[in-house]
Amino acid sequence: MKVTTKGVLSGVSFVVGVVGLVLSVYFYQAQKRFKALAFVVDPNRVLLISPERLPSSQLAVLDQDGKKITRDVSSIELYVWNSGTETIRGEDVVLPIAVPIPQELRLLSAQATAVTRPDVTQTSIAVQRSTDGDTITVGFVF
Repeated sequence: MKVTTKGVLSGVSFVVGVVGLVLSVYFYQAQKRFKALAFVVDPNRVLLISPERLPSSQLAVLDQDGKKITRDVSSIELYVWNSGTETIRGEDVVLPIAVPIPQELRLLSAQATAVTRPDVTQTSIAVQRSTDGDTITVGFVF
């Protein structure tokens, strides 16, 4: 079998064409601009205080009304971030991010533990209490 220059050039041209097509699709996808607000509740709960482990302790945990808490106290974390490529502005969020807390649980406090760009982003966390259960509302302003 004889390999000709014309055959080699055709093969090389084909490979270059396929690589060019793949690269053009990749770079097109990489440059697309979009906003994507994402959030997740960490399924891992951190037990802070367990009355069963400290039955005769002098330590007492009180809620905001001064009532003694007799159940476990644990911590959960909610992560909110922009998984898009474009900045999300406050006006882009039509509804606030609301996290309902089941009625059988009591919310002691809610706070932002970390903000990646505090010089640019102002965060707010509000707690609405009702007989149906508490709701944590997360907001931000750029």
